[in-house]
Amino acid sequence: MPTSMPTPTQTAVHHRWSEIPPEQIGSSIARRFITGDRVTVAKFEFKRAAHVRSHAHESEEMLCATRRNNMARLLACIGAVALSMTISAQAADPASGVWELNLTKSTFVPATHTPRSQTRTYQVKGKQETARHTGVDAQGNPTLIEFTATYDGKDYPLKGYPDWDSIAMKRIDAYTTEFTQSRGGKVTLSGKRVVSKDGKTMTVTAKGTTAKGERVDYQIVLDKR
Repeated sequence: MPTSMPTPTQTAVHHRWSEIPPEQIGSSIARRFITGDRVTVAKFEFKRAAHVRSHAHESEEMLCATRRNNMARLLACIGAVALSMTISAQAADPASGVWELNLTKSTFVPATHTPRSQTRTYQVKGKQETARHTGVDAQGNPTLIEFTATYDGKDYPLKGYPDWDSIAMKRIDAYTTEFTQSRGGKVTLSGKRVVSKDGKTMTVTAKGTTAKGERVDYQIVLDKR
């Protein structure tokens, strides 16, 4: 990489709507909230003839409407919300997206390996990651690096690097990935990729040797576009 996962283990938290104090909105509407890391689920109760003013939200919203005591519809709504939450979590992987190399904050040893520019695009779906890095190297030549790998520690083809031909990845947690890069089946570089908790910065550290035996030490900082 100079370039994530088993899904991190989480503890389920159960809530009862009856145990959540309602917030009264006027005389006709009451609401309750359950808030997680990425999704908020709200339950609204409307009295007959209740009126809701026209409004809008910046975030995506999903609405299920049921009559009181209609358990079948309520369960269907819960299932739909759970599916929406799962899709949202998958789409929100911290590594996914487009990242720009920050040359000011990055260091390359030897300095002759410092590229003039680089843009990285990552797509993470479940336990599989697809990456595409485009840029310009120190000599002014265009570069293209590509790979698709699963977070299982096995080697997968790595295209575009003259010094490495495969990559293996393991996801440590939602923000951290460890990787090795090999040539001819021999590991010659190892590193780690960390995405900041605010999702704005990616830091890739790697140490190893090139095909010519030259030692390399990279700290690559990228900003989310």
